[in-house]
Amino acid sequence: MRDHALHLTRTARAHLQLGDLDAACAAASNAYTQNAMLNSSRPTDALDDLREGLLPHRHVRTVRDFLQLSA
Repeated sequence: MRDHALHLTRTARAHLQLGDLDAACAAASNAYTQNAMLNSSRPTDALDDLREGLLPHRHVRTVRDFLQLSA
């Protein structure tokens, strides 16, 4: 399950780089939910990095929702 959470964070990062904020946040939310059960440091670190990348887009509702979920 940890590997899947990591895969989802990489997917979210790729969507963010492509500018698809909805897909990025959907994948990130799934990764966050899975990692909440695991509490694994690698996905947590990847999600923290992803949060930083999403901060400039916090005015977008899906981004704001993810940032609140993962706070």
